[in-house]
Amino acid sequence: QIYHDGTTNYLRTENGSINIIKSNTENIAKFIPDGAVELYHNNSKKLETASYGTFTSGTVALSGDVDIANDTGKIKLGTNADIKIFHNGTDSIIDNTTGELQITTDAVMRFNATEYKFNNAANNEKIANFFQDGACELYFNHSKKLETTTTGISVTGRADLSDKLIIDSNSPQVRLDEADTTTSTRLLMSG
Repeated sequence: QIYHDGTTNYLRTENGSINIIKSNTENIAKFIPDGAVELYHNNSKKLETASYGTFTSGTVALSGDVDIANDTGKIKLGTNADIKIFHNGTDSIIDNTTGELQITTDAVMRFNATEYKFNNAANNEKIANFFQDGACELYFNHSKKLETTTTGISVTGRADLSDKLIIDSNSPQVRLDEADTTTSTRLLMSG
């Protein structure tokens, strides 16, 4: 039925779909009751509605933004949603579950933040921390081993050098503090 009620024009079907076709052979659009709406380009289906939302075949080219209006929406890529990009209401997350996450560039890579924190996959052990206007910290098995300070570096544990320790200063000093007085401390200098 095609009719006008004085305000709105209607195209109505009681049974079956409404198909818009070209020359009785090429699909342009299909409207299926209690089902999908399908849109075609040159008789090739490109967009359809589904119970979960929409499905598109081919490349999606946008001239504007992708706007996900709530904190439950995710951008999922890969056959099994291998990588997800989303915001959980507090943090913004890139979650990769298959293979390596690689970021490649033939130019400069720049990261701008006040803090950089690298943790293990379970997010319960520190690997490295870098703070704006502050320390750079390196960890071994969640234990801090090296830290930059305002005066230089601080090492926790033993520093093994496979070559030379070179001190280049106008007043070179090597200071060894030994808390355990029962252990002898030796400094061998040559040259």
